[in-house]
Amino acid sequence: MQTISVDVLVCGGGMSGMACAAFAAESGAKVLVVEKQAVVGGSSNYSAGMLADKETGIGFPIKIPQLHLHHQQRIRDSTGSQIFTNTAVVKLLQKQPGVPGSPIVGAIIRRGPVDGAGAVYYEVKAQHVVLATGGFQGNAGLTSMHLGQGGDNIFVRSNRGSVGDGLTLATAVGAGTSRGMNTYYGHLLAAPLRSEDVDPKNFLSLAQYQSKYCLLINEHGRRFADETTGDEIVNQYLAKQEKRRGFLLFNDRTRRQHCISAPFPNAGEIDRLEKAREHGCNVASAPSLDGLAEILNQWGVDGSQALRTIEQYDRFIRLGDKTSTLDAPVGKAGKPPVSLVEELIKK
Repeated sequence: MQTISVDVLVCGGGMSGMACAAFAAESGAKVLVVEKQAVVGGSSNYSAGMLADKETGIGFPIKIPQLHLHHQQRIRDSTGSQIFTNTAVVKLLQKQPGVPGSPIVGAIIRRGPVDGAGAVYYEVKAQHVVLATGGFQGNAGLTSMHLGQGGDNIFVRSNRGSVGDGLTLATAVGAGTSRGMNTYYGHLLAAPLRSEDVDPKNFLSLAQYQSKYCLLINEHGRRFADETTGDEIVNQYLAKQEKRRGFLLFNDRTRRQHCISAPFPNAGEIDRLEKAREHGCNVASAPSLDGLAEILNQWGVDGSQALRTIEQYDRFIRLGDKTSTLDAPVGKAGKPPVSLVEELIKK
């Protein structure tokens, strides 16, 4: 087995790994990046490409492919630094093998086809090893283990490399995990959908970012989360609901203001409801609450309870009746969604 000696071994050629390697190489370190897929980029290849200024709200577009090329050039311009694609990390090497917590001094890597035919193995000796292999959302076994019942078939956007390699490698040498392994970043998607029928490039247009301005109920017709916290948070509550089905309720004003706007600065306007219709998802409108209940009944929701939830919410939010109770708190992260009853009264 051949030996390669470097200052820094970066396992994973996604955006984080490439940026880390580029800065290390420019600082004078001899760097080796190993990426098991044929191209670098990982999940960032799915990114819309935007950097937001939190103070001004202005979004600055980023051309992801060009940024990847920039990082690659920075690495290759450094003497002795390299990028290996189609290369997987087989195991981490410890100063004292088998002793949990013993320092990592390198890794065994396999360069070549996944099936092992014609693959070449190398021992990489490194002063520093960086794990930047992405998440584990593409590994049904790990999502089931950490996300709980049903976690193995949650609709996920995952590049083929995100199967928990870093987690597996690290725990094998004694690393611990955080207490947040059952949380994740995600969005609410229009439904019903089958992952095999949707191009990952369409995920952005199908994500229901407007949820913080809507009421969100489950099949039982009840609210179960504070909608104002945003779909990045409430989707995790939805994942724990029966059948993981949620229903967004909102008025026409919300539709015009938030459903056809840019999901973030400079992203361009997207009519998310129209995109959902194009993909055969459940989208409907009704001139009255009774009509809404009828539609919900057709979708398998307890329409009568949904009406009670809407009326209860109206009493609490619009009328200020604090003796009325809510199924879930609201307003923790912003102004509560407008009452559907209020819109009907205005008309």
